[in-house]
Amino acid sequence: MAGKAAIDRLIHNLADYRTRSDARKELVTYGEEAAEPLMQLLQDKEQKTNARWAAIRILADIGHQPAEQPIFEVARESENLCGEACRALKTITGKEFGEDLEKWQAYLNGEAPPEEDAADVQEEAEGESPDQEQDATETEDSSGETLTLTTVPPEQDEYELIKNALASETKEIAWEEENYIHVHLAVTNERSHQLIISFAQQEENNQRIVAFYTRCGRDKGDTDELISYCNNRLTYGQAYIETEEEGEHILAVWNTTFAENLTADKVRQIVVTLAKEADAIEAELTNKDRI
Repeated sequence: MAGKAAIDRLIHNLADYRTRSDARKELVTYGEEAAEPLMQLLQDKEQKTNARWAAIRILADIGHQPAEQPIFEVARESENLCGEACRALKTITGKEFGEDLEKWQAYLNGEAPPEEDAADVQEEAEGESPDQEQDATETEDSSGETLTLTTVPPEQDEYELIKNALASETKEIAWEEENYIHVHLAVTNERSHQLIISFAQQEENNQRIVAFYTRCGRDKGDTDELISYCNNRLTYGQAYIETEEEGEHILAVWNTTFAENLTADKVRQIVVTLAKEADAIEAELTNKDRI
């Protein structure tokens, strides 16, 4: 009984981004004992998307084979959860069909994929995983230690916090399909600026990071001097140069903080300040309002 009560409490905590990470880790330790309530959460479409996402991750981590078909059904009905559901199927089954739902359906029905498709799958499995390769990046913390960051979707309550915090400031705010939050706000009567807010998870300690990103225009030379000039003007974040595929150099600004420290006041302060300062730099660099 005590175990069931603890599991129910932990599953309830999956709905809150402040307790979700710890709840996930604890639920994995319960193994199969936690599987049935996790399956119920997974299949309840009224639950928060990110709570269902957590259920998928946990079921994959404990290798619960009866979850294969329900996880596939989630992949089929939810675009937001499809990628995570297919990764979970790969973990549980040991097979790799990416997000090809027809192949997953054939496999779960006991049908072998066509021979040529199976060869393609094997070739992909032996190479790098395109989705994970794009989502995983490395950075350094303040001590110089290399940290691996994996891009993750914003959680529903994180999105609501950001949306509500910026309600009086924004011209537009949207949770984009690529799983970042796009923010467009007026900085003066004549000018506006756009930012992207994204989330990542440190693989080393499972801490969630929130990143605020924007651009200020093209680098016209004197890169070191420009970056130093911009960093002296920025309250939040650091300026750096991005190189586009065409070889064009763009001045960008990147600021990060821990998601667990996110509050409405902090979001508003960072976004509004960063937008105003980045827009002022853009105006000096370009005399235009394109970002």
